[in-house]
Amino acid sequence: MRFQNLNSFNPFNTRIGLALGGGAAKGVAHIGALKALQEEGIDVDCISGTSIGAFVASYYAFGKSIDEMREVALNLTFKSMASFSWKASGGLFSTDAVREMLIRDLGDAQIEDAQIPLSIAATDICTGEQVVFNSGSVA
Repeated sequence: MRFQNLNSFNPFNTRIGLALGGGAAKGVAHIGALKALQEEGIDVDCISGTSIGAFVASYYAFGKSIDEMREVALNLTFKSMASFSWKASGGLFSTDAVREMLIRDLGDAQIEDAQIPLSIAATDICTGEQVVFNSGSVA
């Protein structure tokens, strides 16, 4: 049985939160899942993600359309997203290209200003502990 609009069928006044995971191939799958939810009239009330999931969640939370996200995804390559270089801080992996892409597409967006509440999950590389960002620059 399909409902015309599942948001109208909400007997428990529930909210929908979506958590998007990491893994490059999942990025495209996340966009497809968001498209399916939209087609069914299901609103996402809050969204979070890690790695590529944070990237997709950020675009969605700041109002980018499915078509705009798909266009970005079609043009992504590993080389366009990351580079390996020795950093003065001792790091090997640079995400400068991701930062530049986010600034280009979202501006100097602050997480707390998203149209849909947004959280970005990461791992503290020194302690291995989870860190959740609810404010600050998306980039």
